[in-house]
Amino acid sequence: MRIILALFFWRSCNSGVESEVAMKHGMTFVRSVVPSGTGFLSVLLIGLYLVALCFSWVNYSTYFCLHLGLYGEEFVAAYLAFCIIGTLVYALFSSVLWLRAAVYVFRPSHQAWIITTGVSAMFFSKDLPFFVLESTAVAQHGWRNGFQGFCFIVQLCFFVLPFIVTWLAFIWFVTSFVELQWGNSAVQARVSLDEALAKPAPLSPPPLMLQETSYGRDKNLTFLARASDPRQASDVSEHGPSRMSQEYRRGPGLYI
Repeated sequence: MRIILALFFWRSCNSGVESEVAMKHGMTFVRSVVPSGTGFLSVLLIGLYLVALCFSWVNYSTYFCLHLGLYGEEFVAAYLAFCIIGTLVYALFSSVLWLRAAVYVFRPSHQAWIITTGVSAMFFSKDLPFFVLESTAVAQHGWRNGFQGFCFIVQLCFFVLPFIVTWLAFIWFVTSFVELQWGNSAVQARVSLDEALAKPAPLSPPPLMLQETSYGRDKNLTFLARASDPRQASDVSEHGPSRMSQEYRRGPGLYI
């Protein structure tokens, strides 16, 4: 008995080592195929949805199209329509977003938002309609083919996971919107704005701008050269304030 247990333990250890070595070889192969700096999750989604779409097209052409009398023309036409819609959304929208998130976007928050948008688009254009159609076919006529049952399991997996992702993204978006509109930060911003508006305006008027003065309108800047001349400055200090300074006096102790 001890010998049998020892052999079983040795075999399990060897199988664990072999599986670990195989996993390392697989990851090395993936790293050699995928360019460095590329997001693995986005590339994985592109590959998985491509395989799922291939399964859907094969299921339509090899099963539903051949059993048109059993399922009806409307059902088969709806299946074909969502095959086309899902393929177009994948090729023109979701795969583009995932590739952009994998190659050109480096912030994790932006990557998560872009990946979630692509998954939600595929959920509403492919996963949800195919799950409804496959469930209807199985509920009404049962599992009549092994490949049909396999495609149903695949569609079930592709329905559950994107549904969870889409639902979490939806509640996150709604929660953020409510917080921005009626949360503590929004209330504090409104209170600070009301306090700023409630403060009285300053009694002294603001000074005139440069363009509002006569030398600003005429764009004559010779007074700057005169002010920088030490002889002009000495004359001003000897003879008191100039006529221009007296002209633009606005009040006691206020000058422009």
